[in-house]
Amino acid sequence: ISISAPLLQSASTEIAIEENNLLPKVDLPSLSEAGGVQIVFNENLKKISLPRLTTINGGFSVDSNPKLTKLCASKLVNGGSVCIGNDLNQPFLDADLSELVTGSLLNFG
Repeated sequence: ISISAPLLQSASTEIAIEENNLLPKVDLPSLSEAGGVQIVFNENLKKISLPRLTTINGGFSVDSNPKLTKLCASKLVNGGSVCIGNDLNQPFLDADLSELVTGSLLNFG
């Protein structure tokens, strides 16, 4: 089981992926803009790929995904409020937010 939406380019409202305990991967390769992104409480999620995402008009929250090891949002420039965090027992998270210019970043865990 995985979430893949290769044709989704924009979402005017928030994209919420929550409490999917069998989900190992989220892949939204064409998404460039969203009203918000919330990916939380997914017990077996290991990888999030948002390679073309440049703008989030609301919040970007990725937390409480204890097995998450890879987050790619390398083209995100405008992130609104960006919250990345997890349980204290999370393995190392390789998070690529290398282009983030605008927004506030909160990292907890």
